[in-house]
Amino acid sequence: MHVEKMLRFLRPHGVTPLRSPCERCRRWRIIGNDLFGLCFVAEAIAVAGPLLVVRCVMAGNSRVSLPTFMSPSPTRLSRSAHFSLALTFLCCTVATIQESYGSDVPLFAAPQPTCSGDEIFLLSTREIGADCNDNALRRKLRCERVSASPDKGFQWLPADWRELLADSSEERPTIIYIHGNRVSPGEDKLQGLRVYHSLLSAGRPDRPVRFLIWSWPSTPIRRPIKDYKVKADLTRPVAWQLAWFLDQFPAQADVSLVGYSYGARVASGSMHLLGGGSLGRLKLDHRSHPQQRTIRAAFLAAAFDANWLQPGHFHSRMLSQIDHLIVATNSLDPAMRFYHLSNGRGHVDALGKAGVAQPRSLGPAVRQIEPLDFTSEVGRSHLLVDYLAASQKMQQLWRQLLATAATGGTPGLPSERLSLAD
Repeated sequence: MHVEKMLRFLRPHGVTPLRSPCERCRRWRIIGNDLFGLCFVAEAIAVAGPLLVVRCVMAGNSRVSLPTFMSPSPTRLSRSAHFSLALTFLCCTVATIQESYGSDVPLFAAPQPTCSGDEIFLLSTREIGADCNDNALRRKLRCERVSASPDKGFQWLPADWRELLADSSEERPTIIYIHGNRVSPGEDKLQGLRVYHSLLSAGRPDRPVRFLIWSWPSTPIRRPIKDYKVKADLTRPVAWQLAWFLDQFPAQADVSLVGYSYGARVASGSMHLLGGGSLGRLKLDHRSHPQQRTIRAAFLAAAFDANWLQPGHFHSRMLSQIDHLIVATNSLDPAMRFYHLSNGRGHVDALGKAGVAQPRSLGPAVRQIEPLDFTSEVGRSHLLVDYLAASQKMQQLWRQLLATAATGGTPGLPSERLSLAD
């Protein structure tokens, strides 16, 4: 009975039995570890654990009073009390292990790039941090590319990021993936390759693509709530850095963005800056290519307010730079469900849970947004691998994104595009 009670208590908070893609691993794991949900659940269990134990003990043995339970003598504890103590300790241990491993524990071997004429790059701003200086970006923006050969297989080799700009044209579309929070160096490459293979499984386009992995300083910090606050502030300078990089592309470059969780927040902020908006004191004062074509984007489990795209809000200028936006939602995602507890602004849903708030307020721009519901396929999970495992929905996402890539946006000055009020 106590096990059933504990499971009924924990399941609404995101604890589910793991069903591994390969069905070789069956163990318990806390879902929703990337941003908000897990940090509150883990710390709540750690802080309120003794109270939960007292409740279980009093329910299991009516003869044990609270002073007796607090007595240093352990001989008076019933079996239910010992079991409750052990189960609480197990919950805290699982939460700690999950926090230590970050947002996406590898469940299978890293996917291998294919020799199909595609190009795969990693662009990292981890050494730059929150520095929003174009000279620092030019000097410290680290670039690596995948090199494949029959004898050595594939390996990551240093490269110059300026090569991407010199060889950017309409003939080779560029897809930039921005990962989420709590991703350590090395995991960024693994996640990026998984997203790339998801693209291939959906049916590659009729021309080679250039796939970029945008890596930012998202290494997990020891305390989850502190980690959330620090990374939430960090997404603004990271968005400025990405916006600066996008502005370096030639006007005819065919660019698409795919953002996951905090990565969607970064991508949206960067396009807001390109549209003439500002993020606090951050703003792009000088544009290198103001006549760039519009950008296509797809947001997976976007971790920012659902009303940020509305006129007068934080990312209101974002849609002025968008040709087509796909918003993937999941109402059971624990990180999306607990988002309103962490933003400090009251009960505001995340874009990744509810989609765009009050879409009618966007006017004609609402036609650029296409929702895609992952709830039935992903369920109570915030892991990237679970979203990518929803193969049918991911194929639909890639086909929509690549279908608009075939037509592309039309170049023009920002004033000539759809205008939204700041």
